[in-house]
Amino acid sequence: MSNKDTLILFDVGGVLLQLDFGRFNSEAAKLSGTMTAEEFKEQYTKTDFEMLRLTGKISPEQHFEYLRKLIGREELTMEELKELYTCIYKAQIDENVQLKKELHEKGYTVGIFSNASQLDEELISKRYPELLETYDKKAPKIFSYRTGKPKPEPEMYKQVKGYKKTIYIDDRAQYIRTGLTFGWKCILYTGHRDPNEASRIAQRESEDAKGLTTANSPQELRNKLSLFL
Repeated sequence: MSNKDTLILFDVGGVLLQLDFGRFNSEAAKLSGTMTAEEFKEQYTKTDFEMLRLTGKISPEQHFEYLRKLIGREELTMEELKELYTCIYKAQIDENVQLKKELHEKGYTVGIFSNASQLDEELISKRYPELLETYDKKAPKIFSYRTGKPKPEPEMYKQVKGYKKTIYIDDRAQYIRTGLTFGWKCILYTGHRDPNEASRIAQRESEDAKGLTTANSPQELRNKLSLFL
């Protein structure tokens, strides 16, 4: 089996990109002038708008209109709302993005497997040009907004075809467990988790990592990954 027959799938938020929903909640609360960050978080996560956004069932404009109403400031422009939204993106996780590139250079196929909206893909590609790179047009880039079904629903995982081995890296135990049912080798990466991540709260998932291969830092991720290659 050649290295090309091994697919290594990277999640985005929490694996390649450090998230900061705490800052997003704080800035939105400031704009409202009436809510605390905790109150905004509660209001934002108690509806299904986050999952509608991630599965492409509402447009960016509809999502921003929802944000505008939630904040209570009808005069906020789309540009101001977009600037607020990008507070979610804290920083590229350079060590893991570099690891992805090195794996490609060694001949492995690297792919992206993320619950993300079209707006996320566009904004992340502009801000961090290498983060979503697979270096091969044939390598999979699988986003929930394209499939209409988010992780951990099996429909998204069924998009992965044609590889003799799949290794999957994610920061969510719930998503990893579904990957294991497909026969994938999986690593739960916990080095850059954001406990305020809206979809994490909305899906009310357990963080139980019992029985899972885990990595708590970029170096540990490299070490655990080498065991599967």
